[in-house]
Amino acid sequence: MFTSDYRKEGESVLESYVKQSGKERITGAYLTQVAYGIFVKEYPMTRFIRQRLEYAWENHWPVNRICRLALLMDISKEKHMKTRHRKIAEEILEECARDQLVFGFFRRLPAELLGLWQLDDKTFVECHAHPEAKVTLRYALDAGLGGEREYKSEPLKEMYEGIFTKTFTLFYGETLHYYFHIERNGEVRETVERTVTMKKIEGIPGSKYQLLNQLLSARRLGKKHEVEKGLRKGTGKMNETRDLIIGIDFGKKYSQICYYDRKAEEARSLPVKVGSSLYETPTCLCRRTDTDQEEYCIGLEAEYFAREKGGFLLEDLYAVSMSREKVHVAGEDREPWEILGLFLRGMLKFPGVMEVEKNIKSLTVTMETMDSIQVENLQKAAEFLGLSEDQFSLLDYEESFYYYVLTQKVETWNRSVGWYSFSKDKVVFRKLVMSSGTRPVFVRLENPVEAKLRQPAQERDEDFYKFVKETLGTDLYSSIQINGEGFDQEWAVKSVKLLCYQKRKVFFGNNLFAAGACGAGAEKLINKRLKGYRYLGSSLVLKDVGMEMRVMGAPAYYPLLEAGNNWYESRACCQLILDNTEELVFVVGTMGETEKKRMGMLLTGLPKRPNKTTRLLLKLQYISRKECRITVKDLGFGEMFPSSGKKWEEIVQW
Repeated sequence: MFTSDYRKEGESVLESYVKQSGKERITGAYLTQVAYGIFVKEYPMTRFIRQRLEYAWENHWPVNRICRLALLMDISKEKHMKTRHRKIAEEILEECARDQLVFGFFRRLPAELLGLWQLDDKTFVECHAHPEAKVTLRYALDAGLGGEREYKSEPLKEMYEGIFTKTFTLFYGETLHYYFHIERNGEVRETVERTVTMKKIEGIPGSKYQLLNQLLSARRLGKKHEVEKGLRKGTGKMNETRDLIIGIDFGKKYSQICYYDRKAEEARSLPVKVGSSLYETPTCLCRRTDTDQEEYCIGLEAEYFAREKGGFLLEDLYAVSMSREKVHVAGEDREPWEILGLFLRGMLKFPGVMEVEKNIKSLTVTMETMDSIQVENLQKAAEFLGLSEDQFSLLDYEESFYYYVLTQKVETWNRSVGWYSFSKDKVVFRKLVMSSGTRPVFVRLENPVEAKLRQPAQERDEDFYKFVKETLGTDLYSSIQINGEGFDQEWAVKSVKLLCYQKRKVFFGNNLFAAGACGAGAEKLINKRLKGYRYLGSSLVLKDVGMEMRVMGAPAYYPLLEAGNNWYESRACCQLILDNTEELVFVVGTMGETEKKRMGMLLTGLPKRPNKTTRLLLKLQYISRKECRITVKDLGFGEMFPSSGKKWEEIVQW
């Protein structure tokens, strides 16, 4: 039996209990109770409680989230944060960002730490009230330009047990005026009005936010020279956006976007709503009808304009991607690849991309699985945006997972990696394994294993615990990766403890596909650290295809398609002149084997012309892992022999 009454003498009892090797469950329950008092009721934290909270964190105790929040709040008070405490803060802050939790004490954390989740430019306001209260924020922003203040109202979301928070982005010289309107049980009260003025040049050193604040400060002080210098510097900063490496997770219901941070050398998730930690946006598109212009918007904005302004909403874009049929939009028919192009353009607005073809160095789109129609539509969508073949690539979720894992710290993947993917009523397990003693090192995902999960929390925990025990066994794992909306640490008490057995590193997040796609682009263009590794995925082409020709008068083997690439990126195009033949002969080899075979394609009905006066256009395009479409077109031979218009096409399995 526990009491909500906080008594200081209880700590001495706990200390004695811990010294006598007391049970983890009892100690954890007491820590939860004390942490609640510290975080919600603002009780002081003693040195002993701080030590026990750190111990619980470092040893992966399945304690309540309130323990982690209380620990982070206390760490935020440190003027000179230790490396060990910074690591703890970073991981807890990541959990908060993932679950869209922000609190007023965040303002005490270092800007460099907040910047990892795009929070370094935020000002936090917070209200403590009863958990059943309805809290409305009333505020006005004053940019120092004079004029009457215009107050706005916004209902606040409860972050935790009566704590209500809102974030703002304030620039140098701006003042925020605000107070809270609180309603409960028919009673209404209002807090006193407070003001926050941005008087310091905030932001991570060298960031665009800091640069803008420096410019505003210089302008207010009349330092024209500094302003002009800053603008030149800022232009250089903005030019960095011309080399963006972007990864987009195109999901059935929700989509995400990441960009590659060259300084930190890692993928960063981008929020899909200004001033929030929301990273998933609905996969939908809206044609606005409240304007004379042809305007489209996506995600949350699309849902708003459809609901409030009568816009035309397209919700199932995943189904659109799988079709060649035109889509009816607000009285017009649009190609499916146009719809996808408009959606991708909307996603690219989150990192501030206006001119796609100029700003994008690499865009990688990832999906759960892909068929030939989806590949065709997405490749045409990229062309619609002005992206070349070199700027655009596709990945399925499995390969995105490979890139996500192998672009992390080596100690998290130098042995096997476990992957649990959750949905509402089931969990799927895959094991990422690597060959030993081979060059290159072959990396593959083993066949998936799944289990049903019951809904009641305790039964769900029992089901997952049993599944973890069956799938992990006694094998050694560097890390365990978890994703999916069906997982929550609040119910996974027993199973999380098992996952963390033998100090296994366990990570949970729903951005791994977007981050993996982004990491793939960075790996191919910049890092090139995985040259000694080859991923053997279900989309991989295993055949080398080429032709024996005369090149510059000398006999040579001319490669067309290379094994080891994904089928949806395996295509080739060339022109050739026939030499006493009506047949094209392809030389086909299998990856890892020395023997090659020859396969012919007869060009029936080829026009009769003198030798070496028939020029052909040859295209090869894989439409699945094993099927390749060969297209041949007669180009003629200048004015001497005009093109016959003849075309030959075959779908082959090498």
